[in-house]
Amino acid sequence: MLFLPYSPWRIPLFCLPESASVVDDWLRDNLPRLRALKAPSPRRKALLLLADDPARSPGDDAKLARLVRAERASDKARRDTNAVLTSDAKAARKARDHNRFQAAGLLTLAGLLDPKTGTLTSMFDASELLGGLLELAHVPMLDQRRMDWRKAGTKRLSDAKASAAKPKPASLTPAEARTAANGGSPVPTPQKSGEGAPRALKPVPDADGRTFIAVPRGQHEAAGELGAIWDESRRARYVPAGLDLEPFRQWWPQ
Repeated sequence: MLFLPYSPWRIPLFCLPESASVVDDWLRDNLPRLRALKAPSPRRKALLLLADDPARSPGDDAKLARLVRAERASDKARRDTNAVLTSDAKAARKARDHNRFQAAGLLTLAGLLDPKTGTLTSMFDASELLGGLLELAHVPMLDQRRMDWRKAGTKRLSDAKASAAKPKPASLTPAEARTAANGGSPVPTPQKSGEGAPRALKPVPDADGRTFIAVPRGQHEAAGELGAIWDESRRARYVPAGLDLEPFRQWWPQ
């Protein structure tokens, strides 16, 4: 049993009357629907009489509130029931669709259905396929042909599952493809006519005359001995104005 928190009287929640605002809001939203009913239940008839009475007493208001509470509970139960039924219907429809997809998959494995277009292949037309299926449906269960068909179908399904389980080959880069074609031996990257090794671009000094260079880790001492200065803010070395850039060519940007 639920009780109001911090209540000195510990009144059960289900004993509390509906607030006037809740009753008024519910009546405003639902009275037109109730008045339109051709055969309202006795409870709804009583609710309509009280709702349309302009001279209701406090006791009548309490009765009306109880009737509204009952209607709200009935509405909630109906919504919950509809939700359950809708969920069951969706699950049944999903299972039905799954079975249809499986049937289409069998036709595809047999080469009768185009997997891309979903239409019958040119091997059969619809009438011919249906005639074959009708004949199959009348073959006795213990007929040797059915046993042979089951054996062939089991093998085809097993092959399809094994094929689907194989990892797809990773796409190769052009260099890897050339290596594979050469029996595993690396092949030099082909170059266009007149194209040689990448040429270093001479760096351009900034407004302060500093020419920044790309010095990799481990070579800063050598660059410093040639006169390159470390800039802490940019975390890079630069050649100050007035120094020849040629000794620093190996650190020019590519």
